[in-house]
Amino acid sequence: MPDTAPSSFSRRRFLGVVSVAGLGTAVLTSCGDSDSGGGTDSQGRTVFEWWHIQTTEPGKHLWPEQAKAYEKAHPKVKIKLVPLENDAFKSKMTALVGTGKLPDLYNTWGGGVLKQQAEAGLTEDITDQVKDWIDDLVPASRKAYEFDGRTYAIPDDIGAVGFWYNKALFKKAKIDAPPTTWSELLDAVKKLKAAGITPIALAGKEKWPGMYYWAYLAIRIAGVDGMQKAADAKDFTGDDFVKAGEHLKELVDLEPFQKGFLGAAYPGPTGQGATMGNAKAAMELMGQWAPNVQKSEGKGIGHDLG
Repeated sequence: MPDTAPSSFSRRRFLGVVSVAGLGTAVLTSCGDSDSGGGTDSQGRTVFEWWHIQTTEPGKHLWPEQAKAYEKAHPKVKIKLVPLENDAFKSKMTALVGTGKLPDLYNTWGGGVLKQQAEAGLTEDITDQVKDWIDDLVPASRKAYEFDGRTYAIPDDIGAVGFWYNKALFKKAKIDAPPTTWSELLDAVKKLKAAGITPIALAGKEKWPGMYYWAYLAIRIAGVDGMQKAADAKDFTGDDFVKAGEHLKELVDLEPFQKGFLGAAYPGPTGQGATMGNAKAAMELMGQWAPNVQKSEGKGIGHDLG
């Protein structure tokens, strides 16, 4: 990992504990003092507080290892890690934003929320600190964290959201190949239901897993430019977005989700990840982290997932 922290540390200039969160998450530094971090410990080390959402492998152990490695190379620094589950992290961060004090280092999903934090002076402009190596990263991975040519966060992972499916359950429902079109997806749902198999696992209690369905339909129909225009105008009432809703209703009308999905979280023994990991559903729409969550929350991923 690039070591971009100067030899003399200050709370406003700390960077580099990790230098490499997904296309969707990143790590960034806050501007000014944090609520509970900072200061020095009993050994006279500068303390930095790092909030992250890596509660499953490999990040569950990777991030502490990275922190220890950094501390070893910089003995005057102490890194205080605070791992939080996704929704708990968002709730606590929302509360902290109102105080004007954020952790020294924390996860972000970029986009509008990060832009608001940057405009409010709550995040560090790290453009100059990363200029020597930022161009080595995939351009698409950086875009959500750059505004007006300035950089406010560093992506540490990149991947894609797509349907994960259980090959054994597909075979049981006599589905020869995974669907590649919307109509094929609906047909697959019908076949799975006919075979007595729950087609899709969904964490309805949390907003973001359900958001994927309409959002990706809207992107496919309206295109990136159409989405940007609607965002700029703050108007998603156009025909393309109505069409996305109509397609989503087609899926919902088939009742594809597991029993009790509206109260299901993503993590936990009865959550979306465990439902897939335990082969209680045939599909889930989720990012590249899905197998790790399935393994962590369920009985493993020995169910022939594709």
